Amino acid sequence: MIKFTYERQESKVFGTICRPIAEVFFRKRDTDRWVKMSLIIDSGADVTLLPKMYARTLGIDINECEEQETRGVGGSVKIYLCDKLQARLNGTRLQAKVGFVDTADLPPLLGRIDFFDFFEICFRKREIVFEQAS
Repeated sequence: MIKFTYERQESKVFGTICRPIAEVFFRKRDTDRWVKMSLIIDSGADVTLLPKMYARTLGIDINECEEQETRGVGGSVKIYLCDKLQARLNGTRLQAKVGFVDTADLPPLLGRIDFFDFFEICFRKREIVFEQAS
């Protein structure tokens, strides 16, 4: 069982709010180096989304990713889908599909595809609990 607490953050609209944040490690391509990232756990996001600038950090060539368009509350945005990115959540490894977003306005989001398939996730009042799905 993995537990994360909600993180207090400032919002331009709502003031101080608590967001469900998970610490996820992604493996940099063609290396043994793992990069730690903090992502908002977003049950409304189909896929995990990272700002495009993170692609270089992870050794990803955007030109080798599948270009798509996705829609959300803020409208449509271009993403670059990358299959089979190695991820680690508190020691548990999995292969994850990740989209790199062509904007800096979107925070890193942990989406449903792969992560929500691998774990049962419970949003509680003060914590988020990840349990490996059976």
